[in-house]
Amino acid sequence: MAVTTQKEVRRASAFKPTTANESSRTVSLVIATEAPIDGVVLSCRQLPNYGPHPIPVLLSHENNAARMAGRLIDLKVENRQLIGLAQFTDAPAADEGWALARSGCAVSVGASLDGGSLEPHSKTADLARNWRLREASLVPVPADPACLTRSQTTEPQEGNSMTTQTTATQTTDDDETTLTRSQLLRQNRILRSAAAAGLPAEEADELVRSGKPADEVIITIVERMAGRLSSAPAGHPAHGVTATQPADPLAEAINRAWDGKPLEKPLTEYL
Repeated sequence: MAVTTQKEVRRASAFKPTTANESSRTVSLVIATEAPIDGVVLSCRQLPNYGPHPIPVLLSHENNAARMAGRLIDLKVENRQLIGLAQFTDAPAADEGWALARSGCAVSVGASLDGGSLEPHSKTADLARNWRLREASLVPVPADPACLTRSQTTEPQEGNSMTTQTTATQTTDDDETTLTRSQLLRQNRILRSAAAAGLPAEEADELVRSGKPADEVIITIVERMAGRLSSAPAGHPAHGVTATQPADPLAEAINRAWDGKPLEKPLTEYL
């Protein structure tokens, strides 16, 4: 028989959200903060784009109707955190979601880039200033420890709530996929590598949509660039580096590899 101590009881009760409303079956969720996760920081200085459809609350990011637990009925930015008011009423998994939310659980954000790639933020993370909120999920363990069902609530700040900031709602294509932060990081690595290799935007988009791991895609980028360098006529700028041109470390590395010379580091690290 398991014995529960008073310390364990206090610890468990600390995670139960005081914002849970039994009559309306609503609770506040901390959906995102500006903590770096998988090398990506989601800007929470203003509301992200969302809609035009209701923002669903899912169970563990499972994007199917049977795992929809509720929806967000309000959204606001507060102290560099994105706060959502979730309601669990008529969704297929509403009872399961409400049981998890009112007992206290972790929250994870589903997002996609909106309007460009990431910006440099620090040595270990990039900033997504423009991003779109696709869904919020109830999960067993959060990637961001601050993302939980909420114990306190305050009034929304003027101009930073779902009801006051209507310009954040924009249309989006139905086939746009939901990206986790790790997927955002993959997309940005591929786009940057493709740009460094001089690949056209169409090819870069094709590689992003391939679904292959970033390291595998970067190898493909290096191979394509190597093929173009080898097929360039002698004296062509793409074939090598002349004394009057600034040195291109990637081009030099590919030329050395093509000639069978040793490299200081793997080709993928030059991108």
